[in-house]
Amino acid sequence: MWLKSKIFLLMGVSLLSHSLNALSLTLTQGKEEGEDFSVLTLRHNKAFSCSYANEKPPSGIEASLSIMHAKRPIECVIDSIPKEGFTPLENAFFNITYSMRQQQFILHIKPKVMRRLTLFSFDRDYKKAIPLFVENDAKAKMWQIIGYDQKIPFLSEKDNAQKGLNFPIIIKDAQTPIIQELDVNNKPLLTTKGYDLNAYLEAKKQMDSQAYFDALRTISRAFKNYPQTIFKKDLYLLEIIALGKLGIKKSLLIDIGTQWIKNYPTDPNIPEALYYVAKALDENNNHKQAVHYYKRILLEYKNSRYAPLAQMRLAIEAAEASDLSSASMLFKEAFSNAKDKESASEIALNWAEAEINYQNFNNAKYLIDKVVQSNPDYLSTHSESALELLKLLKKNQMNESAIEIAQLLLNQDDDVKAKEQALYDLGALYARIKDFKNAHLYNLQYLQDHAELERASVVRARDEKALFSMEGNTQEKIAHYDKIIQNFPNSNEAQKALELKAQLLFDNKRYAEVLGMQKNLPKDSPLIQKTLNVLAKTPLEDNRCEEALKYLSQITAFEFNPKEEIQAFDCLYFASLKEKAQIIALNALKAAKTPSEKLTWLYRLGRNYYRLGDFKNSTLASKDALILAQSLNKKEFYDIAFVLFSDYMQNNEKELALNLYAFLEKHFKDDKRMALVYFKLLENEKDPKSIKIYATSLLKL
Repeated sequence: MWLKSKIFLLMGVSLLSHSLNALSLTLTQGKEEGEDFSVLTLRHNKAFSCSYANEKPPSGIEASLSIMHAKRPIECVIDSIPKEGFTPLENAFFNITYSMRQQQFILHIKPKVMRRLTLFSFDRDYKKAIPLFVENDAKAKMWQIIGYDQKIPFLSEKDNAQKGLNFPIIIKDAQTPIIQELDVNNKPLLTTKGYDLNAYLEAKKQMDSQAYFDALRTISRAFKNYPQTIFKKDLYLLEIIALGKLGIKKSLLIDIGTQWIKNYPTDPNIPEALYYVAKALDENNNHKQAVHYYKRILLEYKNSRYAPLAQMRLAIEAAEASDLSSASMLFKEAFSNAKDKESASEIALNWAEAEINYQNFNNAKYLIDKVVQSNPDYLSTHSESALELLKLLKKNQMNESAIEIAQLLLNQDDDVKAKEQALYDLGALYARIKDFKNAHLYNLQYLQDHAELERASVVRARDEKALFSMEGNTQEKIAHYDKIIQNFPNSNEAQKALELKAQLLFDNKRYAEVLGMQKNLPKDSPLIQKTLNVLAKTPLEDNRCEEALKYLSQITAFEFNPKEEIQAFDCLYFASLKEKAQIIALNALKAAKTPSEKLTWLYRLGRNYYRLGDFKNSTLASKDALILAQSLNKKEFYDIAFVLFSDYMQNNEKELALNLYAFLEKHFKDDKRMALVYFKLLENEKDPKSIKIYATSLLKL
C-alpha cells in the first residue's frame, strides 16, 4: 500500500463508540477529493481474528485493494461474550450485526449496496525480528475496516510487484511531530555528551546573540573545568572574536591570537583571527605590526570576508595620516569588494566618518543613507558604534542624518542605554531643524519614560525653550503660537501658547484682538482684566459712559488712577451698577492718604450704600463725609447731609434727623431736594405748629 501525495481531510467527522467489556468499536466518516469513506476501528485487550467471509488462510489475509475481495462481508471472532448487550449499528457504508456461537462473540460487517470494504490489522511487535509483511496478521488487538465507493480515496491501487515493508502512512506537506530515535522498547534512545561540548555550544550560542561578556565567562569556566577539552581550538577562536568585538583586553587578545595563528596555520578562520589581532595591535598603537597583519590578509587571503575589512583599516590609517586621496581609493575598493551586507555597512560607515572629519558632509550623508536604506538593522545591532556616529553627526550639525540614526536606536530594545540616549537626542535634534512639533513629542516621551533621571529637568527646560522661545517679528511669533495651538489642541502647551499670544497682542496695543481671545483664556485671566481696564479709559476720559460700560461691567480688578477711579465710579453709579461701583469706592478709600481724598470717597460711599439699602454703613460714611466737608470747608460736599437725613429716618433716628434739619435749612433752604425732607418731617410730626412751618416751607418750594 502506498499513500497518495495529498493530505486527506476529514470533513464533518461523525464518531460513534461502543464499549463491550474489553471490546471497543469506533466508527468515523470522512471525505477526501469528493469521495466519501468510513472507518470502523475494533480494539480488544486480547488478540482476535477478523477475515473476509468464507476465507481464513492459516498464515494471514492479504489486504488487497481488489474489488473482488472488497465486496465481501467481514467477520470478527472474539473468544468471550460481552456482559452488556450489543445494539446493531449501521451507517452509509456498514451494516454491523452480531451472533454468538460456542462462547464466541461474532461481529458481522456487511457492505451496503454499491459499497466496498477493505480490512487491515495493526498488531506488530518490533522486538521480534519479524519483517513487516503486506498481509494481515491471523490475530490482532486492533483491526480497521475501510468502507468506500469505488476505491479508497487516500490509497493508491498500484499493484505491489515486490513484497516490501508496510511502512506507516506519511502525509506529505503536513506538520508532523518530530520524534527522536527509539530503542527496541519503543522508548527514546539515551545519548550522552561531554559537558565540554555543552560549554562550547553555550558559548557559540552567546556569540551568535552578541552576548560577548557572557560568552567570555562561559569560555573561562570551560577551560577551568575541562583543561584538556577537544574544543580548545574553537573556544580560543571564540574568545579572540569576543575580545575583538568588545575592544577590551587587547594585550590578552594579541597573545591568544598570535599563538592561535601559530598553532592552527591551516584553519579556515585564520583571516578572522589575523584581523582581530591586527585591530588590537592598531588600538595598542603598534601600527607598524598592525599594517603588516592587514597586508598579510590582503596578500594571502584576498578572497576572504576579512580582506575588504583589512583594506578598510588601511584606509582609516591613511585618513588619520591626512592622506585623503589614498584613503578614498582604499575605502572605495574595500566597499566594492565587500563580501556581505554586514561588512559593506561597516566599511561605508567608517568611510562616512572619515569624510565628516574632512568636512565632506555630502559624501558622508550619501554613505550613511546607503546603510540606513539597505541595512538599517546593522545600526540597531551595533548600538555602540551607532552612538559614536550619532555623537559625531551632532557635533558637525548633520542633523538629518543624526535623526535617522537616533530613530533606529530608539526602535531597538537590546541596548536600553542607547535607546535612552537616542530619545534624549531626538528632542534636541528636531528643535535644531525647527520642527518644534516633533521636538515637543520626543521631549514628552522622554519625560514620561525617564522622569526619574537627572536629565529629565534638562529636557523639561529644553522643551519649554523649543516651544516658546523664538526670534522674529510679531506676526512670525503669532504664527508660531498658532501652530502650537493647532498641533497640540486642548493641551497645557496650547493654553500657554494662547496666553503668550494674548500677551504679545497686548504689548502691541492690539487690545480688541486680545478681547477676541477671551473665550479661549481662563475666566479670571489677568490679561483680559488689564485689557478691559485699558479699553475703558478712553471713553471715560471723553465722557462716553455708555461705551465705557461695555468694559467696566466685565472688570473684576480695576486698575485706574485716582481721576479715572472717580470717572469709573460715577459712570457705574449713574448706570445703577452699584456693586461694581462699590468695589472701586472701597479700594479707593483704602488707598486714600489725605483728608481731601478720603472725603471724595466717603461722600460717594455714603450715597452708594444708601442705594444698596445698607443704611447702617451709609450713615457711617455720610456722617464722616459731612464732618470732613465742614472741617475742610468744602461746601460742594455738604449735600451729603440729604443722604444722612434719609439714613436717620430709615434707621428711625428721628431726633438726629431733626437736628440735621437745621443744617439743611441753613445751607439748602431753596434747594428742591428739601421737599423730600419736609415730606419726611410732616409724616412724622404731630405738633400742629411744626406741621404748619414744614407745610409752608414745602409750598414755597
